[in-house]
Amino acid sequence: TTEGRENLIKEALSHYEALGHDFSQYDNDGDGAIDYLVVLWTGPIGEWASFWWGYKTSFSDGSFVLDGKRLGTYSWQWERTGSTFSPLVVIHETGHALGLPDYYDYDDSVGPRGGVGGLDMMASSWGDHNCFSKFLLDWITPTVISGGKNLVSLGASDSHGDAVLFADGATSDPFAEYFMVQNHTRTANDEDLPADGMLIWHV
Repeated sequence: TTEGRENLIKEALSHYEALGHDFSQYDNDGDGAIDYLVVLWTGPIGEWASFWWGYKTSFSDGSFVLDGKRLGTYSWQWERTGSTFSPLVVIHETGHALGLPDYYDYDDSVGPRGGVGGLDMMASSWGDHNCFSKFLLDWITPTVISGGKNLVSLGASDSHGDAVLFADGATSDPFAEYFMVQNHTRTANDEDLPADGMLIWHV
C-alpha cells in the first residue's frame, strides 16, 4: 500500500536526518520540496504494479518534512536482477521524473501498434534516450533542416549530441510535426541494440 511504502521511506530518511544529513540541499528550485528521490530496495521483483514493483510516483503525506523540506516526486525500484546491479529501471523512472512519458504501447487499438518498437529507454528500459526525448529535455540542439540539399555528419547518438530535425519550415517547437534522425550504433548505452543504423522518428 501507499501508506506502507511511505512509512518505510519515512523511517529510513528520518534515521539519516537524525545523523545530521542535510536534506535541504536537494531543493534546487526553492519550492519547499526535495526535487527527486530514488529509493532502491533489495529482494525479488514482485508482480507488475504490485508493492514490489518499480515506478515513479509522488509522496502523499505533505506533513512529513526533512530539514524543512517535504517529499515530492520519487521513484521506487529494485536494486538488482540476478547478481549484478542494473541502473536501467532507475534511468527509466528518472526519465519520468524529468517529464518524459512511457513510449511503449498502453493500448494497441489506438494508433500504430507497438509504441516505438522497444528502441528506447522509455519504451523497454534499455538503450539510450532517443533524440526527441533529449530535444524535449534541452540536452541537445538538433540541426534543423527545412529544405534544400544539406550534408550532415552524425556521430553515434549515445555519446554525441548529434541529431537532425527535418521540418516544413524552420521550427524550434518540440510539439510540432517533423522528423528527427539519429545515428544508432551498438556502443555505450546502446550496446545491446539489435543492429547499427539510422533511426528516423516521426514526431
